[in-house]
Amino acid sequence: MRTWKLLQIRPGLNLLLPLTRSQRTGPGIIILIPHGTPSVKFEKGVPSLSLKWAEEGYTVAEIQASCFEDRSASPLKEAINALDQCAERSSVDKVGIVARLLGFHIHRKLD
Repeated sequence: MRTWKLLQIRPGLNLLLPLTRSQRTGPGIIILIPHGTPSVKFEKGVPSLSLKWAEEGYTVAEIQASCFEDRSASPLKEAINALDQCAERSSVDKVGIVARLLGFHIHRKLD
């Protein structure tokens, strides 16, 4: 089994490095998830969302919904800065974003 490297930027904001066996890596991707969602876990053989993207060669910045409660912080900027500092990315001018936020109104938090 491959091991992963999960770096905590701050509580609720993590960086997961690519897990690809080849030299292929992708751009960074930001994943917005509900608070308390495990970063790396397998459930019935299926990897978590962040882990799956890391397996595909992406550097994953994971933001839990609770990070948006602090109005003085900017979790998206923090995630982009963390990705910018990561040497494992193949493309520094592109970042993807995926949201898995059941019952969370992210559009109200991103101003």
